[in-house]
Amino acid sequence: MTETPSTERAERPLAPPPILYLSTLAVAVILDRLLPLSHWQSGKITTIIGVALALLAMVIFASAWMRFKQAGTHAPHWMPTTSLVTDGIFAYSRNPIYVAMTMLYLGIAMIVASLWMLILLPPLLIVMQLGVIKREEAYLREKFGQPYIDYCARVRRWV
Repeated sequence: MTETPSTERAERPLAPPPILYLSTLAVAVILDRLLPLSHWQSGKITTIIGVALALLAMVIFASAWMRFKQAGTHAPHWMPTTSLVTDGIFAYSRNPIYVAMTMLYLGIAMIVASLWMLILLPPLLIVMQLGVIKREEAYLREKFGQPYIDYCARVRRWV
């Protein structure tokens, strides 16, 4: 089934969040090759933690995506939001998909033992906050008004 684009404006993030996370991972891999910081090697414990984070991230992502589908709204940024989702996983975090992306990123960093990935995570989160989340919040506040403001007062942005 294809969805026809709406004439209503969708929010405009700085860049799509998956692109931001993948780009940061790519930069970290390049920096690991060009300027290795240490000889940290992923051991059994860090690998187990990394895999657990990655698996939990996938569960959170799937839960959020299914909740969007059940509500009949869109997750992609280029599609207008049609309803405010505040239950399910969204009752615990306003941005569970971004939480999942961050957990997956951390899981990968632990599995491959990349200090560069860890170093680049705070700048990535700042870009997400200012370039994506703030814009998304402004769009949702404009679209849904007081119900969204009440939701923001009730539920934390991340966790």
